[in-house]
Amino acid sequence: MVEQRSDRNSLCVYPPGLDDVELIAAADGEASTEVYAHLAACSGCAARSQALNDLQGQLRERLYRLFCPTSDELAALTQGIMVPEMRAGIAAHVSTCPHCRGELDMLEAIIAKPPDRPRTLPLRRVVAYQRNPDSPNSSPLDLNEPIFYYAGTLRIALSVERQRGAAGVRLRGVLRGNAPQVVTASLLSNNRVISSSILDGQGGFTLDDLPSGEILLSLRLADYEVVVEALRLF
Repeated sequence: MVEQRSDRNSLCVYPPGLDDVELIAAADGEASTEVYAHLAACSGCAARSQALNDLQGQLRERLYRLFCPTSDELAALTQGIMVPEMRAGIAAHVSTCPHCRGELDMLEAIIAKPPDRPRTLPLRRVVAYQRNPDSPNSSPLDLNEPIFYYAGTLRIALSVERQRGAAGVRLRGVLRGNAPQVVTASLLSNNRVISSSILDGQGGFTLDDLPSGEILLSLRLADYEVVVEALRLF
């Protein structure tokens, strides 16, 4: 104790130097007027006070909410799934801790009103035509004879061929124009997808087992859909 007093006196400009209790009281705003006056005049004790304040700050950062319940425990309390033995203790803590009270209020607000789900907008549909929007798609698909369809800057070439080793036919197509790299081609019959394929790097695609009757070709782009309606086989 004598050694500690000697150390603080050796640093003090106006001995006797302040002890640690007085420095802590000054940091907490509870020291006497004489202590504050001493700190204002003594650089040695002021330096010790600053070092003590820094140490307290580090301890507060490490021990901050050391005895508070975890976020999982607060969530369990909010949802009513906590065992009664723990519920009483945590509820008592929350009643006196503003930090836990604020976190609990946030959890209760989330449960009371879950976040809105983003609305899914219908995909914009663009119809491709053989010649122009006033001409219907009247020409049936013929073997190995491509037919061209247009939708804005896009051009679609379609043809059919017989499948090797099978009685059915397949649809071959090529998409040209300013289109994204990833496009999905699908055939639909009676609003049901019967075949799908991803376009290759050259814009080509093949769809097997064409059914009889009218079918619809859908090309899914990033933000819209190009369709060729009322396709008919030869």
